[in-house]
Amino acid sequence: MAPFLLGITLLGRASQNTGQTTFPLVAHQIGIANGILGIVAATSGAGGVVTAAVLGARVTARTALATLAAGQAMVLVAFVLLALHTGVPGLWLGAIALGTGGGLVFPATMTAIGSAPRQDRARALAVYALALSIGLAFGPLVESGVLRLVGDSVRSAFGALAVLPLAATAISTAAARRRWLASVPPTVPGAGALQVTPLADAVPLPETASPADAVPLPETASPADAAPLAGAARRAGAAPAGSRRREARRRRDRPGLLRLPAFRLALATMLTYQAPFVALLAFAALLARHADGARAADAELGFGAFFGVSMAVRAAVAAASPLRGRRAVLTASVLATAAGLALLAAGHGYGAYLVAMAVLGAPHGLTFPLASAIVADGVEQADLGRANARLMASTNVVSVLVPLACGWLAAAAGYRVMFLAVEAPVVLFGAALLLELRRAHPPAEPRPLASTKRKDVRP
Repeated sequence: MAPFLLGITLLGRASQNTGQTTFPLVAHQIGIANGILGIVAATSGAGGVVTAAVLGARVTARTALATLAAGQAMVLVAFVLLALHTGVPGLWLGAIALGTGGGLVFPATMTAIGSAPRQDRARALAVYALALSIGLAFGPLVESGVLRLVGDSVRSAFGALAVLPLAATAISTAAARRRWLASVPPTVPGAGALQVTPLADAVPLPETASPADAVPLPETASPADAAPLAGAARRAGAAPAGSRRREARRRRDRPGLLRLPAFRLALATMLTYQAPFVALLAFAALLARHADGARAADAELGFGAFFGVSMAVRAAVAAASPLRGRRAVLTASVLATAAGLALLAAGHGYGAYLVAMAVLGAPHGLTFPLASAIVADGVEQADLGRANARLMASTNVVSVLVPLACGWLAAAAGYRVMFLAVEAPVVLFGAALLLELRRAHPPAEPRPLASTKRKDVRP
C-alpha cells in the first residue's frame, strides 16, 4: 500500500469523523430539536448512499485518485460551512457535504488498494483499516484538546481543525495529478520521447496481469475503459463493435452480487454494526452532554476511547492477517455490540459512558477489515469496484433510516431508551450473519465409527 494513501486516509478520516461526531452539537447550539437533527443526519447519510451508488460504482483504478481528491475537497467545504455562522442552512449543507465526501472517498480508496495482487489484498486492506482507526482516534482526541483551548466553542474548533481536510485535499490532488501525468502516452508527435515516472505504488498490479487488467470495469463502465493505459492512442469510445458486443455479453453474464456468498457474508457483517455506529455518531455526544452532564470536550474524549480500542483491535487484525477463526471472531463481535449498547443505555455517569464506548470500539475495529477482506478474496477482480461501491451504498442505507428513528425516539423517550432500541437491528442482522457463516462453514459430518471387526492376522 502506497505511503501517501496511508497519509490521506489518516488525515481524511480524522477530519470526516470530527465533522460527523460534532455537527450534532452545532445543531443543539442553534436550537435544532432531536427530531429535526435526525432528519439532518439522515440527509447526510442519503448523500453518501447516492454518491456511492451513482459515482462510486464508476470508479476504476485509473480514476480512483481523482475521485479521492474530489471527496476530500467536499469534506473541506463542510468544515468551512460548519465553522461559519451560517445558521440552519449552513448546517444542512455542511452535513450533506460530509456525507457526499464519504461516498466518494471510501469506494475510491478501497478500489485502489483492492487492485493489489490477490495474495497481498487481505493484508493491504487490514493496514488500510488500521490507518482508518488511527485517523478516527486522532480526530476526537485532537478536537477534545482544541475544544478545551477555545472554551467549548464548537464552531471555533471546526475553524481550527479545517487544516486536516485541507492537507488531505492537497495531498490527494497532487497524487491524482501525478497519476494523470503517468498515463500520458510516452511519445508526442514531432517530439522526442518523454520520460514519465509511473505511479506504480498507487495502483499495484498482480504479477501475472496484462496491461488491460489494470482497469477493473464496474457495472456502468463504457467499453473504452477496457483500453490499456500504455496503448490508449485512440479516442475514448472508439472501441470496435466486436469489443463492445463482448463487453455487453460479459456484463450480462455476471452473476448478481447477492448471489455471491462472499458478498452476502460481507454485507451481513457490515449491517450488524452499522445501526449502532450511526446512532453513536449522531447521538452519543448528546447523551454524554445532556444525560451525564459532560462538557463537549469530555464527550469527544469518549469517541477517543471508542476509536482507540478500535485502532488496537485493527492493529491486531493487521498483524494476524489473514485472520483465522473468522466464525468465532464475528460471533464475538455481535455479542460485544449487544453488551456495549446495553451498558450505554443502562449505565449512569460519565465513567459508564467511557466504558461503554470502549466496549463498542472492539466490534468496530473488527467489522470493516473482515468485511473488506471477504469481498477482496471472494469477488473477481473485474467486479471489485462494483462490489465495494454496492457494499458501501447498501450499508449506508442504514445511515438514512436509523437517524430518523433515533431522532424520534430521543425526542419521545430520551437518549437511553433510544440506544436500547438499537439492540433490535443488532439481533436481526446478527442472526442473518450467523446464518451466512453456517452456510459458508457447515458443520462437519460425524466420522464413521471404527470397525470392531477383527482383522485377520497372519502368522
